Formats: sequence, C-alpha cells, structure tokens
Amino acid sequence: MLNMKVFRSLWRLPAPVLMIALVLLQAGVLALMGRDPGCGCGGDWPWQVRLDPAQNSQHLADPYSVLHLGFGMALLLIFRALRPHWPVARLALIVLVSSSIWEVMENMPAIISVFGYEPGDPRGYDGDSILNSLGDTAFTVAGGMLASRLPVWAVVAALIAVEVGVSLWIDDGYIIGLLRALGLG
Repeated sequence: MLNMKVFRSLWRLPAPVLMIALVLLQAGVLALMGRDPGCGCGGDWPWQVRLDPAQNSQHLADPYSVLHLGFGMALLLIFRALRPHWPVARLALIVLVSSSIWEVMENMPAIISVFGYEPGDPRGYDGDSILNSLGDTAFTVAGGMLASRLPVWAVVAALIAVEVGVSLWIDDGYIIGLLRALGLG
C-alpha cells in the first residue's frame, strides 16, 4: 500500500508531470489486461462513424466521448465544491485520476458484462481499446477544463443537454445505462 509520505511527495510534483505519468500508467495497465491497442477494424478514422458492435469503443473518439466530456464537467463541479481553494491544475489532476481509475475498472470482465447487450445490438460493448480509453480520459479532462471556466448553471445545463442529446442520438447514456445495469432497461 502506498504510504502517505510517498503520496505527499508525488502530490508535490507539477500537475503536468503527474498527468503524463498517470496516462502512461493507465495505458500500461490496460495493455497488461490484454486490451487491444487500437481499432483492429481496418479503419483509420479517429472517430467512429456509425454504431457497429465490432467498432464500439475502439476508435480515439465515438459517440460516448460526449458522455465523457460531461463526466469531466460533473467531476470538476463536485471537486471544486469539495476543494474550492485548490488550483484548477490540481482539480484537473483529480479529474484525470478519477477517469483513469474508471477506465481501468470499466475494462474488467465483470464490469463489461454489466454493460453487455444482446447479440447484434448496435450498441454492443466488449471493452475499450487502449486508444479509446485514453481518448475517453482526454475528453473527461477537457470537460473538466471547460467546466472550470463556466458558471455552475451553465455546467448543469450542459450536463442535461449532453445526457438528453446522447440518449436521443444513440439510445444510450448514463441514465439508460444505469437502468440497464439494474435490469430495468
């Protein structure tokens, strides 16, 4: 277990250094978990053009990237409320830590099965590629940085717009996913 002295020493490093180290750690852990480096679908598009179970969560960006942007906005809002005296760089670092932890957990077989879909469902999910996971983290941090510049009401409005927009666009989102995970969707 990481002792507090080591943690405090790491915390004193510049935020960009810690961010780079965390992203490399995230990629390394995902590689050790056997995740594919990128989309093995033969396409070099950075954005997933259409919902296709073979390509879901394999490109740098996909429709779920918009949800990650909203996730980062929500995290920044929460962390700013909990630690109003922290500089934005430290808040962004905590957003990145949160995203990295989620991205590793999301790609564990037990979590993948929770988000499973029926065979042939265009939203099918079999875990992220490393490229997609890093893209998700980048979108989360970008959402946090955007939220750091907006008033609370604008962040809340953006979060509602993201959830409604993505739900209408791809028939998925945080609320739909939660209902499905609970067996209600």
